[in-house]
Amino acid sequence: ELLETLAEVDFRLVSFLEGKTESLHRGVHHYTGLLKLQERVLNNVVICLLGDEDPRVRHVAAASLIRLVPKLFYNCDQGQADPVVAVARDQSSVYLKLLMHETQPPSHFAVSTITRTYRGYNMLQSPTDVTMENNLSRVIAAVSHALTISTTR
Repeated sequence: ELLETLAEVDFRLVSFLEGKTESLHRGVHHYTGLLKLQERVLNNVVICLLGDEDPRVRHVAAASLIRLVPKLFYNCDQGQADPVVAVARDQSSVYLKLLMHETQPPSHFAVSTITRTYRGYNMLQSPTDVTMENNLSRVIAAVSHALTISTTR
């Protein structure tokens, strides 16, 4: 249940909230310092549980890791290094995709023209998401590192 709960966490939101605490000093408002939750969850929980003895735990950890990859946030991969912009970009791409595939009545000439233009642009077989590729590369590197330093099988 822990892994399933952690797989639902959107670390873009966590990064935004952690960014709001940068101006706080330790001890003020019971602040204990930057938690770096994304790194802790990824390295100390999910990847650690990939090496568990129980195959059921390993299976759930792998499934959670797959669900976590699109929700990870590394500000160096983002144009403005802002988690709000990253969320807005993803949501706008979802809604624009819906708009592009709607059939418009002939009276909506402007929307129809825009839709036709974007449909032509979207003819790629599988458009790559650079953020997803970068997140996946980092996860693979973290898993490889964990395998390299592991003392067990």
